[in-house]
Amino acid sequence: MSTSSKNHPARQTADFLEETRARLLLEIAEMQRNRSIEPNEAQISRISQLKEEHNSLVDNYNQVADVHTTDPSRRLPNEIFINILSKAIQDTWAADWIPDLLVFTLVSMRWQKILVSSPGLWRVIAVREDDMLMEAKLSVALHLSGSAPLFLRLQPPLRNWKEIVSSLLPHRDRITEVTLDLDKEDRFRLHGRIPDILEEFGHLPALRQLHCIN
Repeated sequence: MSTSSKNHPARQTADFLEETRARLLLEIAEMQRNRSIEPNEAQISRISQLKEEHNSLVDNYNQVADVHTTDPSRRLPNEIFINILSKAIQDTWAADWIPDLLVFTLVSMRWQKILVSSPGLWRVIAVREDDMLMEAKLSVALHLSGSAPLFLRLQPPLRNWKEIVSSLLPHRDRITEVTLDLDKEDRFRLHGRIPDILEEFGHLPALRQLHCIN
């Protein structure tokens, strides 16, 4: 950290709050360690007071950090932050967001908490033959998407399709959009028919859009 950063008023305030917080924690621990088996009212009151002071300091520290941080998850409302993340990753293959989302969860505990509690971010599931992590990604997406509508993009042929369908079937009421990544010959053979790959689902009551691309 540079000298100018250390001398910045916000940095000094944050350092002071952190030092005071550490001192309070030590005092709380010391009092709890040395209190009698049946603590008197004065001990109980002092410990309670110290804990309240500590909690207040933590709140102040977070406010100082939020004002001066460059972390977008702290500077922006969650809805805008989530929207920015989705825009940043939606141009990947089939909007196969899962790998990027998993990387984002490693940025910080705050990012992780926001991401895993945002079902809409996990609603896009891309399935392709050469994806060795498909089963794990599918499990993560189905769990973290909660009850959000699901968008599927499928790239036939899929030799393990029956296993994939068995995982998706309990969630078929949530599937609202399916995109099939087909070559020209496969699209020509369809001629308006329901693709064989979708017959395994039976009825898809929420399906609103079916796309064929290549």
